[in-house]
Amino acid sequence: MGLVFPGPGYAQDSPIDTLAKVNRDSTSVINQAAKRLDPPSLSEIISFAKIFWAIVFLVAGYFIIRFIGSILSKIAEKSTTYRITIKGIIPVFNILGWVFI
Repeated sequence: MGLVFPGPGYAQDSPIDTLAKVNRDSTSVINQAAKRLDPPSLSEIISFAKIFWAIVFLVAGYFIIRFIGSILSKIAEKSTTYRITIKGIIPVFNILGWVFI
């Protein structure tokens, strides 16, 4: 018996066996795609650690923004030449601070 080359052009299987193999392969591909498209469970998305750290960052961000805003306000009250400019920057800083948090 000569060399056996499995692959296109060297078919050793009958057409029915090849069709059955293609059908099994396509079914397994469909099943794998369906598993990937299933939504993750809620426990994988939301955990206690994620909620805890989100609250920590929000509270820390609140106090940092409030502290820097009060410092800018005190600087504005002491500087008569830049008072309106600094008072105008405070709301911009507050908005940008919350955007980055």
